[in-house]
Amino acid sequence: MKPQILLLAFTLLLGSCASSYKAINPPGLTYLSKSTDKSVTLEYQYGILPGKYAKNEVENDFKLIAIKITNNSGHDVVLDKDIRLYFGDTTKVLLTDKKLIYNRLKQQSNFYLLYLALTTVALNLDKGDGTNYFVPIGYVVGPGLAVGNFLVATTVNHRFKNELNKYYIPPGTIIKNNATLYGLIGIKTWKYEALTLKVD
Repeated sequence: MKPQILLLAFTLLLGSCASSYKAINPPGLTYLSKSTDKSVTLEYQYGILPGKYAKNEVENDFKLIAIKITNNSGHDVVLDKDIRLYFGDTTKVLLTDKKLIYNRLKQQSNFYLLYLALTTVALNLDKGDGTNYFVPIGYVVGPGLAVGNFLVATTVNHRFKNELNKYYIPPGTIIKNNATLYGLIGIKTWKYEALTLKVD
C-alpha cells in the first residue's frame, strides 16, 4: 500500500472514531429561548449534544432539548395535561419515550467492530534493491481501532443513558407551585422550531 493511500485511510478512520460525551447538566445551562403563559414559564435550549450524538440528531430528524419550567401559577400543573408544548401556536409537540430517545441518539458501538476487517492490511515496502517486503500492520491497527472505539462508545453511551435516566421528563410530570423543574425531552423534528407553552 502506498504511503499516500495509507495516510488517506488513516484520516478517514480517525473521522469515524467514537466521540466523547460531555454531560449536559440542564440546571447549569444558560437558556436563550422562552415562552410564558398564565405565570408558567418555559425556557429551552437546542443543540446540547456533542460529536456523534449531534450527528445522530441530524440523521434521525430528532432533537434532544434541555428545558426549564417555572411554575408561579398558584397551583400545581401537570406536563402534557395542564400545560402543553406547541410548535408556534397550533402544532402540538409529541413528547418521545426515553427508550426511543436513547436508541436514536446513542453511538452504535458494534459498528466499530468492523475495524477488525483491517487485520488483513499489510504495508508493501521497497527494500531498495528492487525487491519488496510486507509489514502486516493490520494485526495491530485492526484490533486496536475495533476494541478501542468499541470501549469508548460503550462507556460514553452509558454516561448518556445515566443522564437521560436522571433528567428525562415524561408526560404526566407534576410541577409544583412555586417550583422550577429542569430536564430533558426528545421530539421528532428536523427543524429547530420555536416552542410555545400553553396553560389550559
